[in-house]
Amino acid sequence: MQYLNLCAASGLYSTTGDMLRWAKTVANRQLLSARSWQLAFAPRRNGYGYGWYTGQFGGNPSLRHSGGYPGFMSEFVYYPAEHLTIVLVNNFGNYADSVFPGV
Repeated sequence: MQYLNLCAASGLYSTTGDMLRWAKTVANRQLLSARSWQLAFAPRRNGYGYGWYTGQFGGNPSLRHSGGYPGFMSEFVYYPAEHLTIVLVNNFGNYADSVFPGV
């Protein structure tokens, strides 16, 4: 399979440092306006806002975003009450195979 013309989910390169900065940005509601964050996290259809799933895991409120392409999977989960972020990545599987247990 050629990976030369990929974009979006499969064309984004990141580092653990980038993910830490993004986690802090989400936790501190930076970069976007307050209204944009509110809309992003407001559940619309099936718990999905504008880019984020809202719900609970283990009884704790959570916000998450997943993405992938065959061979590239990721999951970003933020627990606001605990100020905890978990980022999982792998390089196998398909989009239907979540990298986060129980999702």
